[in-house]
Amino acid sequence: MDAIMNTQKILKECGFSENEATLYTALLKYAEATAFSLAKETGIARTTAYHTLDSLMHQKYVSSWKKNNVVYYSAESPNRLVKMQQEKEAKMRSIVPELMDIRGHGMLVPAAKLYTGIDGVKFVWEDILETLEQENNRELHAFSNLDMMKVLPKYFPNWLKRREKLKIYSYLITASSSGPKDPGLVTNAYRETRMLPSHSPINGTLDIYGKKTAFFSFKENEIYAIIIESPAIATMLRNLFISTWELLGAK
Repeated sequence: MDAIMNTQKILKECGFSENEATLYTALLKYAEATAFSLAKETGIARTTAYHTLDSLMHQKYVSSWKKNNVVYYSAESPNRLVKMQQEKEAKMRSIVPELMDIRGHGMLVPAAKLYTGIDGVKFVWEDILETLEQENNRELHAFSNLDMMKVLPKYFPNWLKRREKLKIYSYLITASSSGPKDPGLVTNAYRETRMLPSHSPINGTLDIYGKKTAFFSFKENEIYAIIIESPAIATMLRNLFISTWELLGAK
C-alpha cells in the first residue's frame, strides 16, 4: 500500500491530478476494466471517473475500445509515461530562450523570496548554478563561513563538484578557525580564497550571482535562505565584495 501511495505521490508531482494518479495505478492491475469497476474499486464517483479517464486518454496514458457495447479501458505502458514526460521536457527546454527573452524585455521589479529548512536552502543553491549557467556567467562572489558544510555534509561537496564541472569560478572571502587547509577554503583551479582577520567572523553566507543575491543562515533552528533579485542590489554588493577583496590582497 505504501508503495502505491508513493507512486501516486510521484505521479502527482509529474502533473497528474489526484484522481488521474489513482485511476491510472488502479488500471495497471488489469488488462482491461470498465469505468464502473474502476469507480467501485477506487471510491471515485462514476461520473468523475469517466471525466478523469477521458483526460488520461487525451494525454495518451490510457486507451479504450468497445466490447459488447461496453467501453473498456487499459493503461498504456509505464515506459510511455517516461517518454511523454521527456517529450514535454524537450518542448519546454526548446522555448526557454524565447521565455527568457520575453522576461528580459520587461521591467524587472525587485523581488525577495524566503526559503526555509534544508530543502529550501538546497533550492537556493540549485538556483545559483541554474542562473549562472543560463546567463552564461562563470563568476560567483561569496562571503561565507563553513557552517553549511556541517549542515549539508553530503549535498554541499557534491554541489562544489557540479559548480566546477560547469566551470564557474568562485571568489570566496571567509574567516575560519579551522585554518586554510580546510577543504572548503583551499584555492584551486575554480576557487580563490582570501581570509578575513580572526576578529571579523562571518555569521552567515552571502552569494552574489548574476542579477541576484542570496543570504543564508545556518544557525540552529534558524535554517533559511533569501533570494533578492535586483540588479542594483547585486551590483552594489558585488562592488563592496571587490573592494574588500582588493583590501585583503592575495595570500
